[in-house]
Amino acid sequence: MARIHFDPENEVRHKWQPIGRIDMRSPQLRLKHAEVLQERARLEIERTAGEREARIAMLAEEARKAREAILAQKAAAKSAAEAAGWVVTTTPIVFTGTKFQRIVRRAVKVFGVSVSLIKSQRRSRQIVLARQFIMYWAVRTTSLSLPQIGKLMGGRDHTTVLHGKKAYVVKRASMSRTLRKAR
Repeated sequence: MARIHFDPENEVRHKWQPIGRIDMRSPQLRLKHAEVLQERARLEIERTAGEREARIAMLAEEARKAREAILAQKAAAKSAAEAAGWVVTTTPIVFTGTKFQRIVRRAVKVFGVSVSLIKSQRRSRQIVLARQFIMYWAVRTTSLSLPQIGKLMGGRDHTTVLHGKKAYVVKRASMSRTLRKAR
């Protein structure tokens, strides 16, 4: 609530307002107040953006230092292993995916055919051998049922999987490479 205040020097009566409030009757004051608020908002945005950029730079520096420390540890471990007479390879061994997916990747690599060809209806010798390889090792090393393996092999029947498993053993024997009995 505004009170009337008398200024003895100027002998003027005007409304007195508490400290912290601005007399917004004047359009110039309203405009100046809006400019001040905009400037405050801009400075706050710049401050938070600057803080964000500084934080990102700090995190990037920490990540770089961590990478350097890991590389130094790897180099020390490699030199220690070589000094002990170990053979150190630079290619990592990566085991990802399910056991069936690893079998399929191995077949793709060994037989030089794509996954889409393995799942297709084509019957070329290389593709059939790759399919039978997958069927044999999937039956032998996974807990998947024959219908599940057939479904993963492009929607084949369980009897096709059973035949493929048996045919692979026979083909390996004809190459003078025998395999142990499987389930």
